[in-house]
Amino acid sequence: MILLTAITLILLESIYEGLKTRGKHIASASVEFIFLALVTTLALAFISGRVTPFDYFDIPFWKIILGYLFLRIGLFDLVWNISAGQDAFYIGNTKLYDKFWGWLMQKGKVAPVLIWFVKFIFVCISIAWLLNYGQ
Repeated sequence: MILLTAITLILLESIYEGLKTRGKHIASASVEFIFLALVTTLALAFISGRVTPFDYFDIPFWKIILGYLFLRIGLFDLVWNISAGQDAFYIGNTKLYDKFWGWLMQKGKVAPVLIWFVKFIFVCISIAWLLNYGQ
């Protein structure tokens, strides 16, 4: 359930941001509404004590946090690029995260395929952690 929730939140956020960048404002607003409704519902359920990850899963909290972070690193850019109508493996130059990868590529220290391989490894690790494999 934690993995499904994390994937859903990441996909919805990246899709609405990509659509907004592409100029599809009505579609973007619709997806953003679903995203914010889900986030609000989850936050209220957590605050009210109705849902806590510790009641249903025996996953350490640090695995939940790092698993989500790794999943976001691995999925967000790919889905955003597709939603924005760009090349799927495009690396931008506006955010610090993108500038770091761009700097590595400019210095010849890393090939673009290696960046996406690292992201793939992050996704695999996060799936294992959020499904609580390999305790």
